[in-house]
Amino acid sequence: AFTDIPGGGYFNREVWGISNDTAWTGDSITVRNILGYRETRVEQLVTSSGTGPTIVPIGAGVEFTLFHGANEIDRKYLSDEFQMLGTALDEKLDWIVGAYYSKDESVSPNGSTFTIFAAPALTGDAPAITAHVENENKAIFGQGGLDLSDWTIDGLKLNVGLRYSWDDVWACGGADPDDKFSYMSVGRCKKVAARNNSEDGVGTIKNSGGAPSWTIGLDWQMSQETLLYVTSRRGY
Repeated sequence: AFTDIPGGGYFNREVWGISNDTAWTGDSITVRNILGYRETRVEQLVTSSGTGPTIVPIGAGVEFTLFHGANEIDRKYLSDEFQMLGTALDEKLDWIVGAYYSKDESVSPNGSTFTIFAAPALTGDAPAITAHVENENKAIFGQGGLDLSDWTIDGLKLNVGLRYSWDDVWACGGADPDDKFSYMSVGRCKKVAARNNSEDGVGTIKNSGGAPSWTIGLDWQMSQETLLYVTSRRGY
């Protein structure tokens, strides 16, 4: 949609995607795969001074910019989750195991430009600051719920679940020293960052992490209206 912003500006966002949920079910097991892909593009010019147009003349043909902020974001997102789920022990145990993967990254040049309290004719236009971020996540998981009614109290259930996740994050950004008014592609950003020249002001950063998440607890369905439970959880 294209939306005018009072005082000047615009916001344009385009999103498209596809998804697929495929499953096969046998006597006591279901195999399922959930796939998704999405692309989103955002272009915006923001003015937040509250005074109408943010560029005002200050005499001698010079214009003074109170605030000018613009950015372009063009990204794609891929995710896939594989599951196996079912029942066992005469349907006293319900269980699920699976794996998950997702990745999001830039499709084309991305970045932002800001001019605040400046006269571009005197100080020069603000440079275009490129910003690329890539996130990758992998995980495996499993969970089960066991009805303990035959061995203990009627309506008592044990729930145990475990998930382990791995995350990798990478970013590249800065102003292109050879064309400071254009956003760089991912390839161009990597090339400039590889120069290892501090004067360029372009660099990369990355980080990785991994940790478990779990849940363990007891549910007691005392009656149709009353459920009591105790649980311990850790999230990552």
